[in-house]
Amino acid sequence: KETMSGSYPDVAADWTQNLPNHDDTDGYHETSGTSFATPRTAGILSLVLTMLRSDAQDNLTGASDVYNRSGFLVQGGNISISNADIRHALNLSGWYPSFTTWDPSAGTMPISPVAPCTQVGWGVVNMSNVMPIYEHLAGINTMPDRPADVELCMETNQNIREAYWT
Repeated sequence: KETMSGSYPDVAADWTQNLPNHDDTDGYHETSGTSFATPRTAGILSLVLTMLRSDAQDNLTGASDVYNRSGFLVQGGNISISNADIRHALNLSGWYPSFTTWDPSAGTMPISPVAPCTQVGWGVVNMSNVMPIYEHLAGINTMPDRPADVELCMETNQNIREAYWT
C-alpha cells in the first residue's frame, strides 16, 4: 500500500541536469527526478498563467478572496480560470513518448506501451505543452479527452493514494 501510494507520478517533465559526482572530484553525471520535474512543470504553468492574465488584462496574482477573485487564478473579460481548470488542462496535455523513439544513451527509462500511466502518470510535459494548454484554457482550441484506460489508471492511482492517506 505504501509503495503504491507514492510510486505513480501525476506527470513527468523533461528536465535533467549535469551535476558533479558525489563520490569523486573529477566526474559529472546527468541526473533527473521530481526535484527537477516539479519546478519545470511549475514554470510551464506559470508561463501559461502569465499569457492568460495578459489576455484578460488581469494584473493581480493568486486566487485570493482579498481581491474578490472567487478562487480564480485568472479573472477578467470573458476568462475565469480556476486551479482545477489549470490542472485539468495539464492532464489533457500530457503525452506518452513512443517506445520506438527511446534513446538508451539519454539516461532515461523506456516508456512501456502497456499502461504507460504507471510510469509517467498523465504523461510528459515540456515546453511543447505550453500552447495547447494556453489555447485550451483561452477557448481557442479544445484538447481531446484522454483515453478511457488512462482515465481509469489515474483514477485508480488516486483512489489508492486516498485509501493510504485515510
